[in-house]
Amino acid sequence: MKIGVTYTNTCGLGEKKLHKLDKPTKDSQFWDLLDTLGHRIKIKGWTKFTGDMLPEGVDTLKDTYYTNWNDVEVLYHIAPWFNDEQHRRLLGNDIIHIIYFDDSVEKFDPQFLTNFSNLAQIFSVVQPIGNRFSVSFYTRGNIPSFEPFTPPTNCILSLEEVRDFVLTRSYNGSHMVFTVPPMNLLHSRPRERTIASLAAKFPKQKKKKQSVGPRKRAESIDDGITCGTAEEEARYSTLKWSGAKNDLFEPIKRGIIGFGSDSSD
Repeated sequence: MKIGVTYTNTCGLGEKKLHKLDKPTKDSQFWDLLDTLGHRIKIKGWTKFTGDMLPEGVDTLKDTYYTNWNDVEVLYHIAPWFNDEQHRRLLGNDIIHIIYFDDSVEKFDPQFLTNFSNLAQIFSVVQPIGNRFSVSFYTRGNIPSFEPFTPPTNCILSLEEVRDFVLTRSYNGSHMVFTVPPMNLLHSRPRERTIASLAAKFPKQKKKKQSVGPRKRAESIDDGITCGTAEEEARYSTLKWSGAKNDLFEPIKRGIIGFGSDSSD
């Protein structure tokens, strides 16, 4: 999973573009957030998940942040460290975004989100409130609702809670995005091409009729490759949150129905 991380201290861009926003100061809590979301790495020579960054190309001089969270590799695209070309190539193709709004007084204006590309679908907005953080979420209008839901009152969390809450919601949202148009085409078309190539490589072979025993009407057997729909995969691969107060931020993988797991929500 790749996530774009943007810093801003204003919602009114005016003539500014996202790649020309002010940079965070050295003492900004923005860096504390990044250190909680993952650990800093150098992309040059990086052999794990790269999130479309180029370990042997133009991105070799860039640092970034990475984590392995619940067996999900997450690489962050840090906007303040990117040049214009990287903003276009990397952040411009990110579906999930975290926006750090460095203002403890002003209320975040969702109009700010219109500055992102059409591919951006899931937004988490983190705003410092003293030593804790306010978290709010925004999505494109056609995306179905998904857990974890924000509390009815202000969602004020510690840094560790922000990490689990934001990553769980981002992961769940990344699956829901591909169940609705137009993003579902990004999921279905590559699968269709892969299945078509496999079908061409391994054509169906006719089975020989057995002459032993009484003749029975042959049952048709489909040897074709089948797979679940995007909606089914999204339903069964999301993470959910426990309702117990002590386990409020304990993500639990939902089992697949039919394999002995509890399917009730």
